[in-house]
Amino acid sequence: GALMDDLTNRVNIIERQQQLLIAGLKEWLILQQAGNALDGNNKLKGFLLAIDPALNFAPPPQQRQIIQKPSPNATQIPGRQIRGIVLHDTEGSEAATIYEFTRNRRASAHYLVAQSGRITQFVLDAGAAWQVRAADRNRPDWLDPAPPNNGVSDVNACTIGIELELLPTDASGAYPAEQIAALKWLVGNLRAKYRLGLERVVTHGWLQSDRADPRGWRMEWLS
Repeated sequence: GALMDDLTNRVNIIERQQQLLIAGLKEWLILQQAGNALDGNNKLKGFLLAIDPALNFAPPPQQRQIIQKPSPNATQIPGRQIRGIVLHDTEGSEAATIYEFTRNRRASAHYLVAQSGRITQFVLDAGAAWQVRAADRNRPDWLDPAPPNNGVSDVNACTIGIELELLPTDASGAYPAEQIAALKWLVGNLRAKYRLGLERVVTHGWLQSDRADPRGWRMEWLS
C-alpha cells in the first residue's frame, strides 16, 4: 500500500546517500594520499551537498573584541527598548574621544569604531547615551511616541549611538576598509539582536538640523 511505497522510497534515498558518501570519502582519501588536501576537501563538500543541499560550509562569522571603557555620561532607563541606531563621526582621534567620553562631559555614545577597526563600548545597550539633542530635521516614525520623562531626548531614549573615528584633517568619507568592516560587524550584530531593519540605521546629520555627521558617509557601505 501507500505506507510500503513510502518506506521503500525512504530506503532508496538512504541507500543513495550512503553511496554518495562512500564515493566522496574514496575520492577524498585518494586526493589526500596524493598530497592534494584542498581539492580533496572541496570534493567531499560537493558530495555532502549532493546528499543535503541545506548544509552550510560558509566560514563562521568573524568575532571581534569589544573594549569596555565605562562612561559616566549616560541615563539608565529600566526596560529600555532599542528602536534604532544612530551613526556619528568624532572629528577627533580615538584617544581624544575616549578621553572625552570617560569624563564628566555632556556627550557620549554607546560605541566607538576606530579607523583601525578597534571597537570600544562606553555605555551598555540598556542605558541611554547622550548623543542626539533632537530629531528636528527628520523625525522617524519609529521613535517612541511616549518616551520616558527623564530628561533625555526621545532619540536617545530608544537608540544606540555609534561614533566613527574621523579626524578634522581627513577627507569626507575617508573611512578605511577595516573601519567599515568593523562597523558592519557591529551593526549586523545589533540589528540581529534587536530585530532592526536597515532603515532603522540613520545618521546624526539626518536627524538633527545643526549636525552633518558622519561626514561623507554613504549608507550603502552597510549593505
